Amino acid sequence: MCMILGVGIDIVKISRIERILARGRKRFFERVYTQRELEAAKSRGAAHLEYLAMLFAAKEAVFKSLGITWEGIEMRDIEVIRGNAGRPIVEFRGELREIARKLGVKRVILTLSSDKEHAVACAVALGKYGSESRERKES
Repeated sequence: MCMILGVGIDIVKISRIERILARGRKRFFERVYTQRELEAAKSRGAAHLEYLAMLFAAKEAVFKSLGITWEGIEMRDIEVIRGNAGRPIVEFRGELREIARKLGVKRVILTLSSDKEHAVACAVALGKYGSESRERKES
């Protein structure tokens, strides 16, 4: 049986992503987003900034749900893809895949939303407490 290991939420101003793009900071996008995420954003046409902002909020929310810091981990280690009926699915990559396993994370439920100004994400990490879980570390 899975239990809630953590919850994270984040909100991003869409204009923040727009300013980064306008400044030509290509490196930012290469550090934050995977190729699949950038292709998915591009396919959304005029709504691509809104989508990129939702993905950024999603990555931040997932990190918060895991209760860990960014130290030694890249934002690209979290990939958000679209599953059946457009449901967002979180995939861990690189070092983060092993960290999530050690924390006992089996999956992350993610919800995304936006309006004309903001993108928001809520992540719920599910799993079972393992030998290296936060509960045991905090004791």
